[in-house]
Amino acid sequence: MAGGGNGVAQLQALQGITQLWTQVEASQVAGPPASNVTLDSLAVDVMKGLLPQNTIVPRTQALVPLPGGMNWPPANTGAAQLNPLTVAPSFPIPMGRYLAEVSQDFLLPGVGNIPVNSISLLEPDQRAIESFLVGVNQEALRLLRWYNLPIKESVTFFQQFWDATAAIAAELASIPTGTTPDLAAIYSSFFDIDGIENWDLGSALGANQNPTGSNPPHLFLLLRGDLLHQYPNVHVYALPAMPNPTPAPGLPELVVDPSKAVIQPLFRNQLPPDLTFYAWPFKGADAVGTGDTANYPHGIFFVFQEVPGELGFGLEPANAALGVQVDKWGVVSWGNLPAGTKFLSPSLIPTVDPTASPTVSIKPQLTPDTDILWNSDAASMAYILLRHPAWVAFHASSMVPSNPASPPPGPTTGT
Repeated sequence: MAGGGNGVAQLQALQGITQLWTQVEASQVAGPPASNVTLDSLAVDVMKGLLPQNTIVPRTQALVPLPGGMNWPPANTGAAQLNPLTVAPSFPIPMGRYLAEVSQDFLLPGVGNIPVNSISLLEPDQRAIESFLVGVNQEALRLLRWYNLPIKESVTFFQQFWDATAAIAAELASIPTGTTPDLAAIYSSFFDIDGIENWDLGSALGANQNPTGSNPPHLFLLLRGDLLHQYPNVHVYALPAMPNPTPAPGLPELVVDPSKAVIQPLFRNQLPPDLTFYAWPFKGADAVGTGDTANYPHGIFFVFQEVPGELGFGLEPANAALGVQVDKWGVVSWGNLPAGTKFLSPSLIPTVDPTASPTVSIKPQLTPDTDILWNSDAASMAYILLRHPAWVAFHASSMVPSNPASPPPGPTTGT
C-alpha cells in the first residue's frame, strides 16, 4: 500500500512539471532566426564594442549629470569624440647660453683669437641656429617620450637662441600700471625661429625665422677689453652717418647725424670674462653704407657714451698739444704737469708747457673758468677736475676689411 501511494504522488508531480513547461513555451516570443557568424565579422564587432568613444563617452554621460537646459552631444557626433591627452609646452629659455657653457667656441668659433681691447662686427649664422634648435627639440621630445609623457609630436619646445632677458624685462616694465600684459606674445616676439611644425618642407635651412618676431638680430657689435670693467654703465647706441658739414684736412669725412633717431641695441649678451656683444636690427651692408641706402646712405656709427650724471674726476690723458694757453679747465691734461707725475699735490701747478723755461701757468681764458684758481680751495679743485661725459663713435666700415684706395673714416669724439 505504501509503495502504491508514492507512485501516485510522483505521477502527479511529473504532470505538474509538464504543464509548467508548456506554459513557459507558450509565453516565449519567437526571435529572429539564427544566422551564421564568421570569425572576421565577430572580431570587427568586438573591436567596435571596445572603442573608447563607444564605452567611455556613454558611461561618462550617464555618470555626470548636466545642469538644466544643457545636454550632452550625441555619442555618434564629432563633438562627443575622444582625443588623446597631449600637451605642448613652450620654454622661453635662451639655449645659446647653454651652448656657450659647453664651449664658447661653439657659439663664437675662434673666440680665443680676438684681440684684447678691440671691437668688431659679426653676422649670426641663422642656419647654425636653426640646426642647433632642431636638435635640441628632437632630443627633448625623445626624452619626454621615454618617460611616457603625453607629449604632442608636432611641438617646438625651444625657439629662442639668444638671451633677450633684459630686453623682455624692459618691455614688461614699460607696460602701464593696471594693464594685463600678454606674456605669451611678449616672450614669443623674441623667439629666433618659427615653430618647427610650421616650417615649409621646401624652405632652406636658415629661412625659418620667427615670423612674428620684432626685429630679429642681423648684426652684432663685439667688444672685448677693459672698457666695460672700468665703465660698466657705458651707453652703447647707433646713429646714421652723414658727410661732415665742415670738411677740412685732418677731419673725418663722415660724422654722426644728430637729426636722426638713436638706434638702441635689441639686447646684449656676455661671454666671461671680457666679451660683450650687442644685437642690432640692421644688416652689415646697411651699417657700412652699401645696403639700405634710403635710410643709411652713408652707413652707421656705433657710439660709446658715458652716462650723464655719473661723476668722474681727473685730468685728460697726456697729449702733444702743449705750448698753447687753454680756454677752460676741462681740457687740462696730465701733459701739463711735469713728466712722470702720477698724483696731484698742492705744490704741483699745471703749466702751458712743463718743458719750457720759464714755465707759464695755466690761466683759462673763458668765464667762469677765469675766476677759478688752481689749489685755492676744495670747491675750486672739484670744479677743475670734474670731467664732462665723453663719447666716441666708430663707423662700421672701420671694423671690416676696406679698399686701401678708400680707407674708412676714423673715430669721432666729443663731450
